[in-house]
Amino acid sequence: MRKYIKWQERYDSEFDKEQLRKKIGESIAEWRKCQEMSQEEIAHVLKVSKNAVGKWERGESMPPIDKSVILSELSGVSLDSMLLGRVPMVDKKIQERLENVSYKNKENLLKIIVTFLEAVKNT
Repeated sequence: MRKYIKWQERYDSEFDKEQLRKKIGESIAEWRKCQEMSQEEIAHVLKVSKNAVGKWERGESMPPIDKSVILSELSGVSLDSMLLGRVPMVDKKIQERLENVSYKNKENLLKIIVTFLEAVKNT
């Protein structure tokens, strides 16, 4: 029972739905801009309306799980990291260089890049 209570406390603090939608939306918007793509281009790839992408980015709604999986694949970020709002923003040049790297090594490299970018951002 104690495990459940601890998890519930964490869930309640970390996963506020409104906050989560906003985090995911910000991550999608930031990733899209890093890729130099328009909302319309993302909508075309995901086969949704441009308005749907706009709503996701504003935190008004969240992408359905099937679209989240595609976004995860496109960004090279695990689905759980994306849904938790921990999406590393990697520009096109870095992403192109990472294409030939194995998935496991790619995740490790992305973690290093994100840590570096956060350190630079906080200085």
